[in-house]
Amino acid sequence: MRIACFLLFSFVIFFGGYHSILALQDVTVDLFGSEYYGTVTAFGDFNSDKQTDIFIVREQSELVIFLADLKSPYFKPKVHLPKVFPSDAVISSVVPGDYDGDSQMDVLITTHPRIRDSGQTTVHVFWGSNGTLDKSVKAELNKTFTDEPLVMDFNGDMIPDIFGITSVGSSVQVCYLAGRRMVWESALGSEVHLRVPHSNAFIDLNKDFTADLFLTTMDSAGNAIFETWINKEGNFTKTLPAKAPDNARIVGQSAFVDFDGDGLQDHLLPVCMDESCQRSTIYLSEPGADEVTAPLPHLPPSVCCHRPPTHLRLSIPAVASRRQPRKMSAAA
Repeated sequence: MRIACFLLFSFVIFFGGYHSILALQDVTVDLFGSEYYGTVTAFGDFNSDKQTDIFIVREQSELVIFLADLKSPYFKPKVHLPKVFPSDAVISSVVPGDYDGDSQMDVLITTHPRIRDSGQTTVHVFWGSNGTLDKSVKAELNKTFTDEPLVMDFNGDMIPDIFGITSVGSSVQVCYLAGRRMVWESALGSEVHLRVPHSNAFIDLNKDFTADLFLTTMDSAGNAIFETWINKEGNFTKTLPAKAPDNARIVGQSAFVDFDGDGLQDHLLPVCMDESCQRSTIYLSEPGADEVTAPLPHLPPSVCCHRPPTHLRLSIPAVASRRQPRKMSAAA
């Protein structure tokens, strides 16, 4: 996603006789001034002014935080984290949050080698201080992960923790950073083989107003297994696992939505029925079900897990660089 995608589509329709006019207005410069380049990675109220700020990564190596302003340009690059990582490392994700519990927003950044074949994801946390980042002091976790970690409140202290499989030992662990003290613990108390790339969620699945843990794991045959760990007074208890449909050849990323309006989060799962993903569908499972079996009705074939036909094109005006605009062609 490029900043250029921040186009405000203002529809002004004039009904006169048999004619109507559709007007589009590009307000990219009004929003960002001359700094409209980079990749949008996160949103959050960084300086606690009750306005949403935007976190931008440039050249996969530096972070710029655009703070919201009441005057044009309405997002200004106020906080800049220069290239502080090794030249062979690239930024893979940015997760704002208060990781030490001091009521200041910190920034977690994950990096991995430019040639990603080692399965090592490194986590860095830069501490927030009065609306800026302390560049001189940061926490770099002394263990790496095999995949992107899941940020969640594992122990219920209202401080986000870092959950995932460590590269050494391949065990599921959680790292606490409360008070800026790094503490590692084994998580879940059992052997769990998480899928890579992961498809996990920290979400209330039983309507008790407490976030539970949903994990996508692999069995010994390489099949996808869905595990639900219910949060009971701070302890996670595993329920009966569910499995993907037997006729699914490729299993996509899980999503959750209250599909039938009963107040419970339903599990939506896109799958491919063949190796080339020419036949695909989306399955639906209600909470507590031991199998994902109910496909969504009225779904046309080949809609979710493969590349769309190349003959369907949508031309979107976009600013692709900081110097000049160009036309971006995107598949519809």
